[in-house]
Amino acid sequence: MTNILHQVWHNGKRNLDAYFKNWIWSGFIFCAYSYSSDSFQWKISWYDSDKYLDISWVDLQFYASKETKWWHAETYDFHPYNHQTWTTDVIEIEALKKWIEYQESMWFRKIIIPMIYSGKTITQLLWQIITANSYLKNNKKEWFEYYMTLVFWWREWVTILDEEFVESVLIKATAMDITFDWYYVVCDTRHDYKRKVSDNPIYYLNISRVFKVLKKQWFKTIYWYSNFDFLPIIACTEIDYITIWSYDSQRKFSISRYDKVEWWWPSKWRYFSEKLLNFIKSQKLIEFQTKWIIKMIANESNAYSDNILDKNYPRNVHKSDVHKNYFISINNLLNKLLEYNTWMDRIEFLESQISQALNLYRELYDKYSIILDYENWPEHLTAWRTLLLEEKNQINDS
Repeated sequence: MTNILHQVWHNGKRNLDAYFKNWIWSGFIFCAYSYSSDSFQWKISWYDSDKYLDISWVDLQFYASKETKWWHAETYDFHPYNHQTWTTDVIEIEALKKWIEYQESMWFRKIIIPMIYSGKTITQLLWQIITANSYLKNNKKEWFEYYMTLVFWWREWVTILDEEFVESVLIKATAMDITFDWYYVVCDTRHDYKRKVSDNPIYYLNISRVFKVLKKQWFKTIYWYSNFDFLPIIACTEIDYITIWSYDSQRKFSISRYDKVEWWWPSKWRYFSEKLLNFIKSQKLIEFQTKWIIKMIANESNAYSDNILDKNYPRNVHKSDVHKNYFISINNLLNKLLEYNTWMDRIEFLESQISQALNLYRELYDKYSIILDYENWPEHLTAWRTLLLEEKNQINDS
């Protein structure tokens, strides 16, 4: 059974409210970017720590560098942010140990073990898995679950598109002596300019394989920083948790945001349409409203969707209804997919959803002259079809 977690950045109140007031999703992953080392001793957005700690994780985001303008990472004295260079592997492993000890001391029962990726060779990356595993063999504590981070970074050779690298990681991650309970998978998908999901079929094929191999070896998994592009992957293999950001600017994950200075310009809000399987820029909604066809793309059984599609709705990315529409829509799509018990049924259901979405795009253009530009175009659906077809062929051949 796949569950969804809130990826909590700044202004996490909307995430905590969505869970505690609306029962949306299953828990939280906080990040060091926005939460200092002492944050979890106190209330967050008026919620006591005893309410959220048992359903929460915290990610220190060790791939950050000194060049970035971080807000709270400096409060963790063992964070790479506070060290210009890491001189030896021993120092790096000491930092990992201190991070594990910090989470245990704060009573995070779900402990994320980070990886340091900047400037590493494949051998050095795999060595971190081996060393962290060796440490945990002798220091694993009862009542805690331990999640090893696997980062597929889009930098030179460290990429999800490199099948050889992916296989090297999987071989080490599934060795017989591994003591981790879970894997915490982070993938830099490198989307095209202003696109929110990848349209590269190799990304979908390889990331799906990562989760499939891990699950066959009985590891539990979290897919961090996922977007609605988790749908074709869930149709083909099991993932225990996926995580979703609320802010539009964070729905296109790139590690470059954390290892160098990168300005994040405020974005206009976007409407997520279940029928189109895509985001639509808020400015484009005016054309739908003018032609009286807004219901063609409207989400059903979603009060937040009804609110924000009203022509008088204030177009503001900070309005909670914008984010809750996305939360509810993602939940609806996932639940529909999980109603099917076999992989073939799930694949065929999602294929039908893709066909309906593409037909709707054609109808909008042919009958109503609605031209959706590059940012709103459904190229990702072709990549989804590639993965689903590959999986169907494997099922039929087995």
